[in-house]
Amino acid sequence: MSVFVVDDDKETRRFVAWLLTSRTRHEVFCFESADEALTELHLREPSLLLTDLGLPGLSGEDLARAAGRLPNPPRIVLMSGDRHRLESARPMSDNILRKPFSMAELMLVVETPLEES
Repeated sequence: MSVFVVDDDKETRRFVAWLLTSRTRHEVFCFESADEALTELHLREPSLLLTDLGLPGLSGEDLARAAGRLPNPPRIVLMSGDRHRLESARPMSDNILRKPFSMAELMLVVETPLEES
C-alpha cells in the first residue's frame, strides 16, 4: 500500500516517513506542498493521504477535498497544531492528528485503517 505524506516541515516529513517505513511495509511518498501531491494523486492512487493543513499555496483542506473526489479516494488523515482549524476540517477526513504527536498516536491513526482496507 502507498502512503502520501504532505507537510512543508521537513522534520515532520522525515519523522513520519521513517516511522512508517520502519514499522510497516507501506511505500511512503513525501511531498513538501499540496500542489506536488495533487499531481501525483492521479498517478499513484495512494491508500492513505496524511496531510498538514497549513501548507503554502494549495491548503491541506483543498488537497483533502480533491483526494475525496477521486474514483478510489484514499483514507485521509489531517494534521495541524491549530486545534480549531483541525476540528473544523474533521468532517473531510477519516482521522486527525494534533501536532505535536507521538509515535504511538501516529501509528494509532494510521496503522489500523490501513490494515482494514
